[in-house]
Amino acid sequence: INAALDALPIEAGPADPALLPRDPGHFWDLLKADGLVSSNVDLDGAAALAQRLAAGEPRCAAIQASMARLDTLRVLQDPSPMDGHADLALAAADRALALLPGYPRALRFATRLLADQGHQDEALNRLEDGLRLHPQSLNLLFALDYSARTAGLLAIALGARARIAALWGGAPVAPPVGYAYLYAGRRDAFEASLQVRPGLMPDGFTAFNLGYAALLRGRREEAARRFQEAENDAATEGHFRALAKIFRFEIEGRAPDARQALDVLDRSRMGLQVPDGEFTFTMAEAAAFLGEEGLAMDLAQRAFSQGFICAAWYRASPFMAGLQGLPRWHSILQHVDERQARVAALHRTGDFES
Repeated sequence: INAALDALPIEAGPADPALLPRDPGHFWDLLKADGLVSSNVDLDGAAALAQRLAAGEPRCAAIQASMARLDTLRVLQDPSPMDGHADLALAAADRALALLPGYPRALRFATRLLADQGHQDEALNRLEDGLRLHPQSLNLLFALDYSARTAGLLAIALGARARIAALWGGAPVAPPVGYAYLYAGRRDAFEASLQVRPGLMPDGFTAFNLGYAALLRGRREEAARRFQEAENDAATEGHFRALAKIFRFEIEGRAPDARQALDVLDRSRMGLQVPDGEFTFTMAEAAAFLGEEGLAMDLAQRAFSQGFICAAWYRASPFMAGLQGLPRWHSILQHVDERQARVAALHRTGDFES
């Protein structure tokens, strides 16, 4: 229930008649569907429930946003049965926004889909408009952080993180992972963003990032332990569990197993409609960690084509240090620089401030 409640919006305000279901039973069914999505279990059951709710209350923005969230999750991690779901996800988000203009939760999913298709400019334009209506929306600030950092606009992303930190003050848990800090060279701040309350075990996604951070610091045993924790958390998205296994195998000296696992993961990601370029770049880092320079560049090239154009991290990632002098890598960097510059010319930090 707590996870589902966390997923529901608060920015629009409970007085909006289009926000929540009118039928109390539908409200609790919506919590159930969102709880299934938050736990990443029985997504088919969540979809059936959300579709029934949408048929019963077609003018409920929260139901449409939940459908957008569900389809966004599915297209990011499962290629085989997802034909058309990217369009469905964006359509559901846009229906929610038509019912409730500027609705932060729906706008967050819409801009995630756009950014993951390499359309950061459109995503940032939408977020600029949304933040005028809801300047203190955490959903929109998280979305701004994501769209800006994947476009390499780190000043904008860090500005969003600063506003998130101010709004988050006093909360018992840290806000979501601060990749913008990492890309900007603020490794301590990145690691601080991963900390959980004393006595609690990190979830699998956080454990993966703790392993990744430990590996960046050269703490291989700690990294292997954290990657194992990520693998063991069934609620964690499968592609992160698979990537954790690749890193762990290599740390343990099981290079053939690591290479085979990377091949399997690579094949499983090929059919995605909305590939996550940021994740693909982390796959490139894993390939470089395995000593597979050609594959690392192939994956980095794919990450670029999928919209991940943070030039600073292409250059600063310790995993990619061995590629920096290679002619092909230089060519990739030129393309990244050119595309990032085009987006940067259209957006400034002040555009997103109220």
